[in-house]
Amino acid sequence: MSYALAITEIAADDLVSLLDSLPLDSRADAFDSVGRALNTLAKDPLKIPRMFSDRPTYLFSFLAGGVHRYWGATFRFSEDEKLVVITQVFRLAF
Repeated sequence: MSYALAITEIAADDLVSLLDSLPLDSRADAFDSVGRALNTLAKDPLKIPRMFSDRPTYLFSFLAGGVHRYWGATFRFSEDEKLVVITQVFRLAF
């Protein structure tokens, strides 16, 4: 089942901070890649494993500026179960 996608103000701020930390020539590709990844999540979030205790977390990777990047997002469902709400976006450390 597909859901509409929403993002909290905190998650939007996280995303802006992460994008600002990238080289200028990588930001547009990164923004587009994150958008595609989050839309993939919204298409079928029930297949995403639960991580970090009870917080559903989606891990994804993308190529931007010739560099492979690994990021993640925590999410929840809206009360009416029509939205996947992104609550946090973060960079994975390996």
